Parts: sequence; C-alpha cells; structure tokens
Amino acid sequence: MSSRGSAAPAATDEPDLDVVTRIPLRKVIGNDVRNASVEHLNACNKAIAARQFDAGIAACQAAVNAWPDNHLAWYAWGSAHMAKSEWQKAREAVESLALQMLDQIAHKH
Repeated sequence: MSSRGSAAPAATDEPDLDVVTRIPLRKVIGNDVRNASVEHLNACNKAIAARQFDAGIAACQAAVNAWPDNHLAWYAWGSAHMAKSEWQKAREAVESLALQMLDQIAHKH
C-alpha cells in the first residue's frame, strides 16, 4: 500500500469538544424596565452619598429586582453594606455581581 492509501487517522489525546460558533446575545430588555432600574439606582446612589445606607440598600434592591443584570446596582448595593460594616451581606452582593459577569464572559467565548 502506498503512503497515500486509506490508512486510519492517527489517534490523538485531544478531547472531542462542541464548538460554539455564534456568540449568544444578552437578553433584550425593554426601555421601561431599564429606565425603572436606573431610576432606582440613582436613588440608591443619592441615598448612599447622603449616608442614608438603609434607604440606599432598599433602592439598590429595587433596581436589581427591576433588572437583575444592572451591574452598577449590585456594586452599589454591596458598597452600602460595606459602609455599614455588614461584610457578609456586602460579600453576597459582590459575589452575585461577579458570578453574573463570569457567566457573561463564558457566553462570549
């Protein structure tokens, strides 16, 4: 048999992987949902700046409830808990943000 014959392909140690060829898009949200979340975020930031941390936390929570992908609201929520030395609650808010961002990165690659 010649070197160009129909010999079996060489075995490799590489795993068989499914390859994503199209990057999934983020979920589309309506302007009303986004605007409501941003309004709550603005109230959150205003309250935090005035050192009214409980009001800020409530407004940030409303922002996240309106639009869970509002990363700035998660960050501000964690910051308000940090200002109150509520470290576990701050950690939970920041971890939620980090997990969302990692999920988005994973879906882009």
